[in-house]
Amino acid sequence: MNGVVFRRVLTDSRRTILGWGIGMAVYALYVIVIFPTLQQFGDFSELLENPVMQAFLGDLDVAAFTSPGGVLGTYFFLFAPLIFAILAVIYGLGITAAEEDRGTLDLLLSTPLKRWQLILEKFAALVVVLAAILAIALVGFLLGILITPSFSLDLGSLLLGIVNIFPVVLLMAVLTLLLSTVLRSRGTAAGIVAAIVTASYFIFTLSDLMDPPASNMRYGSFFTYYGGSSVIIDGVNWGGFLLLTGLTVILLGVSLWTFQRRDIGT
Repeated sequence: MNGVVFRRVLTDSRRTILGWGIGMAVYALYVIVIFPTLQQFGDFSELLENPVMQAFLGDLDVAAFTSPGGVLGTYFFLFAPLIFAILAVIYGLGITAAEEDRGTLDLLLSTPLKRWQLILEKFAALVVVLAAILAIALVGFLLGILITPSFSLDLGSLLLGIVNIFPVVLLMAVLTLLLSTVLRSRGTAAGIVAAIVTASYFIFTLSDLMDPPASNMRYGSFFTYYGGSSVIIDGVNWGGFLLLTGLTVILLGVSLWTFQRRDIGT
């Protein structure tokens, strides 16, 4: 039974990979192509002083709108986790909850397949699916750079920015998995994760408008440790990267423990 579930998930995900990959590639291409237009707007200082824009974009400077790295960070990497949250929730629910709702989970586990093996193989498949989507998206980045001479960017920084997406997306997926194993309700689990992601984003952005100690609430948001808006200019926040990765591993372990000890719905 080794690898059977892993291969099945990848086979079933071919259209998802293609659709999401092309969509993210087009998005990346669009962000790069509009860069010369953004440069023509000139001074962004008044825009950044607007409290409404600060609430949505956080503490950004003029470089975020006038430099290639800043534009990618602001228009792509900042919002990438919000977009991939949909994928994370779908696959997080698909690990156990979707099978249980269809009544196929008890049948699947009646085979020599172990419960921990089911979760780990589906999680590994999610990692590969995400990697394939981002690989296709990279084509969009490269094409945009090729056809936009004014957009100069270090490819190493771009690749690190793409790698930086993994921990935050996998964390959302594992959080969905954990909630679905505890609550046994796909709708409730998805709703809670959506609320957590939305709250985390607004805590991250609104905290920049507050004075201490209220501004310290940013440390309760995983967007603080993701640091997507500045990843191309300042590099990956490796401390945050390792923290999100560690939380993912811990939540995955807790999910294995809770799923191993509960009854399966039929």
